[in-house]
Amino acid sequence: LRKPNSLTNTESAGKEIEASAEHRAKAKTKRARNFLRERHARLEKRLAELEQANAPSPKSTVEKERDAWRALRQELQPLAETLQFSSGVDLIGERAHLFPSAEGMASVADHLHFWSSADQLMKHLIKNLPGTKGPFRQRNGNRVEGKIVAVTTQQVTVLLGTGEVTFPLKTLTPLTLARLARQDLNEITDSNLYYKRLEQFVAFAHLSNLSRITRNQATTLSRENRAFRARWTRWQAFLKTLAAPTKQDEEQ
Repeated sequence: LRKPNSLTNTESAGKEIEASAEHRAKAKTKRARNFLRERHARLEKRLAELEQANAPSPKSTVEKERDAWRALRQELQPLAETLQFSSGVDLIGERAHLFPSAEGMASVADHLHFWSSADQLMKHLIKNLPGTKGPFRQRNGNRVEGKIVAVTTQQVTVLLGTGEVTFPLKTLTPLTLARLARQDLNEITDSNLYYKRLEQFVAFAHLSNLSRITRNQATTLSRENRAFRARWTRWQAFLKTLAAPTKQDEEQ
């Protein structure tokens, strides 16, 4: 008979418990039955210890928040792809309670800032795009030549040589919208308004996965705006942390 404390895994402990039950059934003296009963109890205690030792450690607050961010950002992605930045702001606000730590609350504030900024840029574009001449590239590869005559949050109307055509605003490529926003930026003469609109432009480009534009414009803005530089540095650190594997990831 093996000593309970010498068992090092749940499989061997389980087998000893099964053997112990058989020995108890065959025991013929009271002394033997008492000994085997006490040993059986020690074996069950040892099995419980081994099971607890092998159980995955509970997730820390940091890991819980990281998992929640990953899930939330998956929900946010299609909203960015369809230019629904206002809906993204609402969703982030609804899930803010999932991030109670100081770092979590700071990340919520940064998410709200960038999504709100991208939303403000889109609202500005919608208001000012009428009169803009193409070409306008759509996500399906179509190239539309003409002049925008009307824009809403849902659709854009372009005047062609043969008449007007209307299509969903979300079908325009992010690069086309970024080009139009860049043209608007170039016409701003007030420096404060320029840097405000540039930050909105960076937020839109970032959320639209225009990485080269984001990198170049964020670098420019970081040199001129201390508040943006601090926020952008914190944001990059957050994205790096989010991409790092958790203990559970490594165990899997």
